[in-house]
Amino acid sequence: MAQRLRTSRTSRVREEGGWILVEALVAATILIGGIAATLVAFDSTTRASHTSEREAEAVAIAEKEVERILSKPFAQINDCTQPPAGTGRSDDPSSWVQGTKFFVARNFRPQGATDGTPPAADLSSANQVALEPLAVSNVAGCVPPEEDASTAGVQADSKISHTKIYRFISYRGEPCASNVNAKVTSSLNSGSIQATLLATAGTDLTAACAAMGTQEAKRVTVAVVLNRLDNNAGLRYPVYVSTLIPNPNASLHATGTVIG
Repeated sequence: MAQRLRTSRTSRVREEGGWILVEALVAATILIGGIAATLVAFDSTTRASHTSEREAEAVAIAEKEVERILSKPFAQINDCTQPPAGTGRSDDPSSWVQGTKFFVARNFRPQGATDGTPPAADLSSANQVALEPLAVSNVAGCVPPEEDASTAGVQADSKISHTKIYRFISYRGEPCASNVNAKVTSSLNSGSIQATLLATAGTDLTAACAAMGTQEAKRVTVAVVLNRLDNNAGLRYPVYVSTLIPNPNASLHATGTVIG
């Protein structure tokens, strides 16, 4: 009888011990799951924070570079050499170089891009603001189209190593409509002075429009590419800063008449 009692008591102890072990395992699993979720959330927050910091860092670098270029005389604001064509991908600033022209995009960064391979640069007409001739001249003081940040005077540290700066200088003019002559003819299609006006208006306006296409201003576009950190945080696409600088010496001449 005593033996049976001891056996029954031992069985109950083992059974209770088994349940305690199961509960401990369940609790440990929940705890580990909570810790893992916390770590994932922390890593995601850290990456987002690093990305925001590097976005601000890239903008600061680009703005400083634009200011440096704008401090030059207008005649020196040119690319020293023709910027080369890029890979065609949206994470490559050189993809916006189209032959001897620069594609000014509404959105340089792709919309709704995923973490896969960067899509092609959007060169569609819907994304085009302008297609401007590149200003290329190897004059003293010109700017190289591509340069490592360290050689451009950017302080080198672990965060911005391998940073590259791209500079695109293009002519920004306001050429007239292609049918400007027809519009003038239509507007002046009556009156006693028609012949005199028609003889000079088309020539004057055509010459003025051609001058406006090259003399009015230059567009300075700077793109900054930052390397990504070990945890894949940072910028996936370049940061762009663009501004227009008017030609301070421009005077538009058309058959002896100064316009503007």
